Amino acid sequence: MERLLHAKAHGVRVIGSSTLALCHLASGAADAYYQFGLHCWDLAAATVIIREAGGIVMDTSGEPL
Repeated sequence: MERLLHAKAHGVRVIGSSTLALCHLASGAADAYYQFGLHCWDLAAATVIIREAGGIVMDTSGEPL
């Protein structure tokens, strides 16, 4: 994760909704999403959408959720 955080980025998008941000990830409009302090209910729906789109969802240690 640290390597990804130090990679060159074209920009940072702050949306205010974790589910919407994760849906942007699933659609390809974003390449990554990183957020501390989320709860399982913040991730539940978007995790299914991301997996169905072929993406992976993992915690900060790289373990799948």
